[in-house]
Parts: sequence; structure tokens; C-alpha cells
Amino acid sequence: MIDQKTTNPKAPGPRIYHRAKGIREDGAVSALCFTSPRAINMKVATWTIRDEAVTCPRCLEIIGQSKRDPS
Repeated sequence: MIDQKTTNPKAPGPRIYHRAKGIREDGAVSALCFTSPRAINMKVATWTIRDEAVTCPRCLEIIGQSKRDPS
């Protein structure tokens, strides 16, 4: 029998850390990887301004491209 306490499919996974791009007056933060500015859903993800703390694959790709392209 499967133990329901250890295999809960609704259990939250690790939080995704986005790179912050913009901040609204009300404090909502938009991520670097969003195509249109919108607030990050803080129930499933959060944000940072430190590149080394980012875990979002799309944000990491954008950060990597900007470091390779100095223009």
C-alpha cells in the first residue's frame, strides 16, 4: 500500500526564483522572462535581484544571453 503522506501529488515543489525586471507602485514585481509585464504569482514563485539565485530556466537563458552579448 502507498503511504499517502509521502506521495501527495498536491504537495508544493521547490519555488521558482525569477529575476525581477519591473516593480509597480503597489509593490507587484514582474519577471524578466514574462513577455508582457504582470505580477509574479507569489504562491508558486518568487523573485530576486541576484543573478546567482535565479532558478527559472527562461530567466537564466536571458541572463546568459545578456552576459555573452555586451551591446
